[in-house]
Amino acid sequence: MTTCQTHGSTPISVVIPCLNEAGSIAICVERARQSLRESGLEGEVVVADNSSTDNSAILAANAGARVVSVPRRGYGNALRAGIQAARNELVVIGDGDLTYDFAEISRLLQPILSGDADLVLGNRLKGRMEPGAMPWTHQYFGTPFLTWILNRLYGLKVADSQSGMRAFRLDAIRRLGLRAEGMEFASEMLARSARAGLRVAEVPINYARVHTGRATHLRPLRDGWRHVRFLLLFGPFGFFLYPGLFSTAVGVLLIGAAVGQPVISGHKVSFHFAIFGGMLALVGIQTIILGVSARTYSAIQGYVTEGFIPRLVSGEMKWRSVAGAGAALALLGTLGALFVLVSWLRGRLGPLVPADTVAAVLSSTLIVLGFQLCFLALLMELMQTRAAKREIHE
Repeated sequence: MTTCQTHGSTPISVVIPCLNEAGSIAICVERARQSLRESGLEGEVVVADNSSTDNSAILAANAGARVVSVPRRGYGNALRAGIQAARNELVVIGDGDLTYDFAEISRLLQPILSGDADLVLGNRLKGRMEPGAMPWTHQYFGTPFLTWILNRLYGLKVADSQSGMRAFRLDAIRRLGLRAEGMEFASEMLARSARAGLRVAEVPINYARVHTGRATHLRPLRDGWRHVRFLLLFGPFGFFLYPGLFSTAVGVLLIGAAVGQPVISGHKVSFHFAIFGGMLALVGIQTIILGVSARTYSAIQGYVTEGFIPRLVSGEMKWRSVAGAGAALALLGTLGALFVLVSWLRGRLGPLVPADTVAAVLSSTLIVLGFQLCFLALLMELMQTRAAKREIHE
């Protein structure tokens, strides 16, 4: 084991979330305490007991841990309570199922103690991983995919974003205002750290499979969705805006091409392109609307407090004007539809000419877009009312 320079023997708090870990929690506590002693570090071990139904809490206390009771279930809830209860400047977190090696404590702390990082992740993918420790779907798909998204959205350069063993400065993490209740807590800590400008580093760690016979608490589909949901709520607005604008622009170009019907390389652009253009334009606008809605909900829930959308939630924008614009677009589309109807009747109910087909597609697009804007305005008004009531109660 590498002994780290403690810079005046900075005390450490080791926080272990626990849910029915009777077969392993005492060993984890003993190993964490032993690691602190052998590294010359002072500190404590805090076990955040997440309403275990076995005797995990008693075993942890007997092994020398300070046990904190966390009634509300959830990995994030347990860790937030444990971090809140920590008494020392530096904190190391790790699971209580013997998958993480608490002998790595000193190595995790080294980048922080040397002043190079505020948050350190234990990288399971670059360390020694016991066969069967991680399902291949997580190792080669789930974890790399979530890591790639976090790196792209927040400018991070990490390889194992979902590692459950981390070290950090307590004051820095407490200032982030972490709120996630489940496994998405791992992603939230990284996303908020990146936005706060914290320095993030990684060190390779050992990772073992569960030997206690206990079923894993991880639920791939449920927990994967929770991560995606968090990214939808907390991710940059551009996550929706740019794809939406691109789809809308391509759709408008296709509709314009169908109207003008230019000849390209001897081939005339067909009016059928208007159908695809209308579809793409609506998908693009709907993507932007989804982004506005998700971001507004995120602002109301306190996930984000800065930027364009939170200012809208605070009431600086009157959504009635958006509703008015939507009504105008719907009316314009209705007039266009009536024009097509009249043309069809004059044609004795025969097939529509290409120009009328393009007009029908464009009119339908305007009607749908108008109603979407009206519904968005109504939703935003309801959310603003909700936010105002919440501020009054607080």
